[in-house]
Amino acid sequence: MSKKHKNKHKPNQEVPIKEAAEKSETKKTLKPVPVWKDGDGNLLKLKRADFPYNRNGIIAYCDYRIEYWKIKKQDMLKKVDPLDKVRRKREKLIKALEEVDAQLKTDEKTNS
Repeated sequence: MSKKHKNKHKPNQEVPIKEAAEKSETKKTLKPVPVWKDGDGNLLKLKRADFPYNRNGIIAYCDYRIEYWKIKKQDMLKKVDPLDKVRRKREKLIKALEEVDAQLKTDEKTNS
């Protein structure tokens, strides 16, 4: 038998129109889309529950997650950067060299 015949004898379970309207209205007016950056431009920690359950809320939550992962990726790259250690070591050696040169110049001036 096709589906039409199977469902033919089931009682029709309709939700009254008023109840359906009330449910959809409460979801629409649930909450506004939150701002996810504070005054300094830092990202706030938000959950999915902080966003409304409608199309705008879904899109806003996706945008929020994209921003969150961009920042997280930058932090990870800062920590993992293999050349970062080499750069820091190089800068230390350059500073040490400059200090030694400055000491040599002062020693030469005092000796002559």
